[in-house]
Amino acid sequence: HTQKQVTLFLAQFPPESPIAPSMEIREYKLLPYAEAVETIGHENDKQILREAEEFLAKQEEKVPLG
Repeated sequence: HTQKQVTLFLAQFPPESPIAPSMEIREYKLLPYAEAVETIGHENDKQILREAEEFLAKQEEKVPLG
């Protein structure tokens, strides 16, 4: 049994924003919410994404982006 550590970051930014490669980031994918939910394999991770989407929606209600 191999242990691994996964670190998730919640971010929201315009699609044209560049992402600079980093030695600290091995892999990343920028996906629309619906595609991200379909891509994620583990139900626990899908739940984290759902909660993040709800959090961002509530934040946007408070302070609209753009």
